[in-house]
Amino acid sequence: MDTLPVGLGVAQPDLFADDQPAVDARFATAHRIALDETSWVEHVPGWTRPALG
Repeated sequence: MDTLPVGLGVAQPDLFADDQPAVDARFATAHRIALDETSWVEHVPGWTRPALG
């Protein structure tokens, strides 16, 4: 059986959490990373926010 290294794990949201998952529709944290003259990647840290409870 495989196990996760100490300190790594998956947090399970609280079933009765008051907070709801949310999405930043404005993409306020977006920034573009150019790969070459005609391609790029949009990186948007914090685009989704999970319910934390």
